[in-house]
Amino acid sequence: MKQIPTRARKPTVYFTSQTIRQISLFTKMAQGEISWMGRVTRRGEFDFFVDEIFLIKQETTPTKTKFVDDAMAMFLFEYHQAGKDVADLKLWLHTHNDFAVSWSGQDENNIDGFSRAEYLISVVTNKFDDFMARIDIFRPIRLTIDAQIVILPNFTAEEIHLATLEIEEKVSFTDDSRPDLPALETEQEKDGNS
Repeated sequence: MKQIPTRARKPTVYFTSQTIRQISLFTKMAQGEISWMGRVTRRGEFDFFVDEIFLIKQETTPTKTKFVDDAMAMFLFEYHQAGKDVADLKLWLHTHNDFAVSWSGQDENNIDGFSRAEYLISVVTNKFDDFMARIDIFRPIRLTIDAQIVILPNFTAEEIHLATLEIEEKVSFTDDSRPDLPALETEQEKDGNS
């Protein structure tokens, strides 16, 4: 697995504050680790919105979580029967109980188990509300990219979608902090009034 250092903007995983509160509550109440799957909507190249999370029947210890036999298959069947696309389930979220957030060897193995997907967003948290996120791209080449988490106020998916479309249509961004790109001057700077 190749880690890609980049000066470009990190991919961003957006959660609603309601979802983060739910994750925090379940994490604090669970005796061991706990895992969820989540539905993700991708908007643009770097923005990933977690629309829903799903707690699936599982067995846990202080250091491991494992979905109960056939629980994932049953969940996927019911999800599909409800008219939802299982290809949208691109989030694996789990806790490290009261340990530091990091990617363990077991986490790496679990992530590799999703390699049929185009990509997977992985998030780890703990009882102290520390979070870490990454995106694993499986095709056309295998890459792992660190991601940042942004917690949104409780906007609806439709509000987020409409705002994203309008920003993409009307706002042009140039990263003037990168020396390989020309800087954009403001009208004041052009007039010499800076």
